[in-house]
Amino acid sequence: MCDVPSLSTQQITLSKSECRYFLETISQHGKEIFLKPREFLIIRPQQIYFVNDGQLCTLIRAGEATHIIDYAFHLMPIGITENLYPDTKVRYRATTDVNLIQISESDFYSLFKHESIDFVKILLVLKSTTLVSFFNAYRERCTASAYCTIKSLIEHYHHEPKQLEGLSTYILHRTHLSRGYVFRVLARLRNMGVLTMEDGRLISVNADLPLSI
Repeated sequence: MCDVPSLSTQQITLSKSECRYFLETISQHGKEIFLKPREFLIIRPQQIYFVNDGQLCTLIRAGEATHIIDYAFHLMPIGITENLYPDTKVRYRATTDVNLIQISESDFYSLFKHESIDFVKILLVLKSTTLVSFFNAYRERCTASAYCTIKSLIEHYHHEPKQLEGLSTYILHRTHLSRGYVFRVLARLRNMGVLTMEDGRLISVNADLPLSI
């Protein structure tokens, strides 16, 4: 049985007005930077970054291998943890054109003195959402059964806009599962009529994914 919640169920609990207020505030004191597809974000010392637009992939080094964790969400803060813990092995790579707001730590933390308590609340929500996303990624890929992991990633893929890679590639980049097993599961789900796929991409999910297969 699969009891691990999908990452796609993790939603930022901020209103549009709160997100707009936060973005406008940091934009006034920071600057825009842009990344091209496949370009890595270089985190400068004492700098903090917030994702404004585009698809930024979060990766982690494990030995000689690099694994995709997830895509960064809108306004996800980058640099706070990395500046505190320089040995953090998380990297960020653009998969589309990406726009971020860069702000110095000193300018950012000075905003706490002048902005309302809502500013602090928004940052705590953004950092908590980051933590929950990483925690769920670990749970669903390291403690769930192989099929539960695939099920969760199918749901995540389905809810993620503008996917640039096929479903099997998406799953293989995020797990240690064998290609043969992933292909067999996807073929079984297609034959059951649960998934509609074309040229390796998921077109639609036609029914609830089964709890086991």
